[in-house]
Amino acid sequence: MKKLVTNHDIEKNQEYLNLVTSKFFPTISSRKKRNEIFQTAKFLMLYNQELRISEVREGPDFIIEAGKGYIGLEHQQILHEESKEIEGFFDNICSKVEEKFSQESSIPPFLANVYFHPNQKPKINQKSELVDFLYQYISKYMITV
Repeated sequence: MKKLVTNHDIEKNQEYLNLVTSKFFPTISSRKKRNEIFQTAKFLMLYNQELRISEVREGPDFIIEAGKGYIGLEHQQILHEESKEIEGFFDNICSKVEEKFSQESSIPPFLANVYFHPNQKPKINQKSELVDFLYQYISKYMITV
């Protein structure tokens, strides 16, 4: 398996990701499809920044512009089942926190990156406690303009 590494600096990579994703994000509301776009853009960023997503669709998920030709790309995530369950648990917690913030009219829209410790083993009976903690933590450290 080939390890993909970028030869570009962080600013160049960010510029590429913005270029590739900004064309499609305004028209796509599905979180799943947005994740697919972003993951595909990150792959293309590392593999070959001359490639571009030309079209977002289903079957194949993407049409990639490759010089004078086109490539159909089907996006597929391969996950360990237990990891997928844990990810779903944390995704649900983040969605519930997002819902709480959306009910606050005084807080403008914002982006928060949340990272959970990879060895964290969640317990279902702790879900509401984790939602409240995360909401309070983000509220405390969020900078509003």
